[in-house]
Amino acid sequence: MNGALERELANGALNALKQMKLLMDEEKKSKKEGEGNQRSLEQWNCVIRAYSDALAIASRLDTKCTPEQLLQEMEAIISSNTANITDSFEDSDLDDSITQCTIDEMQRNVEHAYTNAILSQIPSNNEYFADFNVAMGNAMNSDDIFQRMKQRSLEAHPGTAYLFPHPTQHQYAALIRCVSECLRNRYSTSESNRAMAQIGEFPHVKASRLLNELEQIQSAKSDSLPIDGSIYSKVLWAWCQTVNWESISRQQKYYIAANSMRDILRKAMDGYERGFVSFSQRGDGTKMFNFAFRFLSKNTSGGKNTAGRSIELLNEMEHWYNQSEGTLAKPDGFTFSLILKTISNSGDISSASTAESVMARMDSFGIVPSEKHYLGLMRSYSRIGRNDVLDPHKTEAILHQVKKRHRENGSVKPTTALYSACISAYAGSASHNNMSKVMELHNELSDLYATTNDPAFKPDSKLYSIVLDAIAKVKDSSALSKAFQLLDEMEKRFDAGVIDEGPNRYAYSNVLHSISQSRVPNSATLAEELVHRMESRATELEDDSILPDKVTYTTLLQVFSRSSQPDAIERAERWFQRMEQQYEGGDIRAKPNKITYTAMINCWWHSGRPNAGEKAEQLLQRMEKQYEEGEFDLKPDSFAYGSVINAWCRTKSDDKAIRAWELYLRMKTQYAGGNMELKPNNIIFTSIINTCVHSRGKESARQKALKVLVECMSEMKTVDYISPTTVTYRTLLSAVGNVVENEAKRRPLSATIFQRCCRDGQLDKTVLETLQRVQPELYLKLPFVNERGSVREGDIPSNWTCNVAKKGWR
Repeated sequence: MNGALERELANGALNALKQMKLLMDEEKKSKKEGEGNQRSLEQWNCVIRAYSDALAIASRLDTKCTPEQLLQEMEAIISSNTANITDSFEDSDLDDSITQCTIDEMQRNVEHAYTNAILSQIPSNNEYFADFNVAMGNAMNSDDIFQRMKQRSLEAHPGTAYLFPHPTQHQYAALIRCVSECLRNRYSTSESNRAMAQIGEFPHVKASRLLNELEQIQSAKSDSLPIDGSIYSKVLWAWCQTVNWESISRQQKYYIAANSMRDILRKAMDGYERGFVSFSQRGDGTKMFNFAFRFLSKNTSGGKNTAGRSIELLNEMEHWYNQSEGTLAKPDGFTFSLILKTISNSGDISSASTAESVMARMDSFGIVPSEKHYLGLMRSYSRIGRNDVLDPHKTEAILHQVKKRHRENGSVKPTTALYSACISAYAGSASHNNMSKVMELHNELSDLYATTNDPAFKPDSKLYSIVLDAIAKVKDSSALSKAFQLLDEMEKRFDAGVIDEGPNRYAYSNVLHSISQSRVPNSATLAEELVHRMESRATELEDDSILPDKVTYTTLLQVFSRSSQPDAIERAERWFQRMEQQYEGGDIRAKPNKITYTAMINCWWHSGRPNAGEKAEQLLQRMEKQYEEGEFDLKPDSFAYGSVINAWCRTKSDDKAIRAWELYLRMKTQYAGGNMELKPNNIIFTSIINTCVHSRGKESARQKALKVLVECMSEMKTVDYISPTTVTYRTLLSAVGNVVENEAKRRPLSATIFQRCCRDGQLDKTVLETLQRVQPELYLKLPFVNERGSVREGDIPSNWTCNVAKKGWR
């Protein structure tokens, strides 16, 4: 129906209701004068049904009368005419069964009116609220309506329950939907996260509480209908959305949420088995499980544990699918794509074989693998080891398998996305990344598109960006030349209309990264020129997608941090200040995040300036202050703290070892308080010891460094998150050699460190060389060292070297 015609008819119906209300008011007035007539039970039912229908209209369309106004009118009519309606019931000459049917219908109409009034507080299909504040305001309105219904029911006389019904599962479902809507991802901003943090009860927690309340009510009734399974699905959707809210994640541990979702899911399925829960729509069970899978897939650091949870959940889903004889909880293509994503996110060594077994299970449900499934399988191989793809040839083998099957039976095409994933695997491999392989795959896809003209093979900006990313990780000047050549090619091909998309800001950012990796003498100048090139091209093409954003600016700062140009720190400061000014001026793209701040701290670290430590720590304090004020994307992590410690190490301050130790204690305190991102580690610990190594010169500086060294050695024995390595022990020995000039004091410290190193199985060539330099007489007394200082490797006890990361002598 035409929208304008629908609104016209709706307003006509509401006008008729208005006329009925006026007529009733007139009748009420005439009754006082002795001229009124008693309404029948059927007539009262028609009045209430008219309001219920009007509410259904007003909840969907923008009409003259709001749902809240209509509901209040209906409530007023029922309240002021309760006695009249009751009398009409008692005076009815209808058959008892017909009278009861009318009473039941009247109750349903009242219930429907409340349901529609509550649902009017959420947008129609494919529409959304303007922002979080509007969503919260409407959720509060819906709760007010719900509580009013409940209160009216509690205050009513038992004989009038049909006029004042208690909320049923329909009103609970409507309220849960309204409350859950506040968690939608599109409403999550820095401002809304600050507001969310102040809420006494998070929306998903409230949705769960309402569900528990409904379960208790239904359990107490002997003749109640089963709870609709879609309500459980709505609650699970709410929990699933919490991953988009930093304010919630900050207060709620990930696995607590995962366990809560699992418990809700199991309650629903156990209820189904007992007949307490029903699934009216065939896909509701599948949808419910998929929300749980989606939540797990959002965890990028869960490791084997999260992947195991997804497999366990799939087993449960398969059990219920078989138990229901194929009518409930059938895994679909989306189910398997989410599971594969979770497995690939784990980065576990067994993730590839797990993904292969999951792919094999798809056939039993009649699901043919799609592009998304092959992408998930490829990524499970390319993310083993996370920061270093161990064997990208495996992802290329999957690509060849897809190509072979496509040639044989026309199944899934070897699309641009699959080629991109394969190139990305090579880009992420420290040992296998090379430009020739990357360009071979890129050219193969380009030829495929040229010969078929099939859009599925058309190179896009994402492919170019991935190729540029691969090139950027090659550390030589020829890679930089190739990156600029490819960028020029992208611009020319787009300008000539050969490709639909030109280089976006991410492509330019990858070239910036290539500049950073190349470490050419004029890197800072090249990087600035490239950013200006982006700005000029964005203006020329009137394309904001090319304008620099925080990723671009952060990469630029990383170039400055590695630049040997003497004014690099001043130039970095200017760009950082420009970012802040752009953001304050309303450009959300330029908002610095914690990676940006860490890059700026690194600039100070490498600047060699006397005040580098102070400047770096001031930036860290700004991050902490803004995070506490609600800027959740500025949450400091161990990388930021580590960079500040390294900045102090480069200074000549007498207090640098003390300042580094104080930073460690801050990390330790916050980690103990639940901040997992500030868990101290070996790198942090070794950096602290390194500040002691460089605390030479004044006696006061050496004494402070010695105090920190003693604290470090004591800490190593008491905490479980520090596992000293060969690097730790040789740095400790170097520090003792530098800060303890007195031979008598140095000897027992060196001996203690060396003994611990051997006990931990961390002895290697570098530790022995350091011992020889710091404490030569102790070195010469070792049973496997001859009088000339040579080491007899075969005589070294195996348990002294058993835990060295790289076996043998480096």
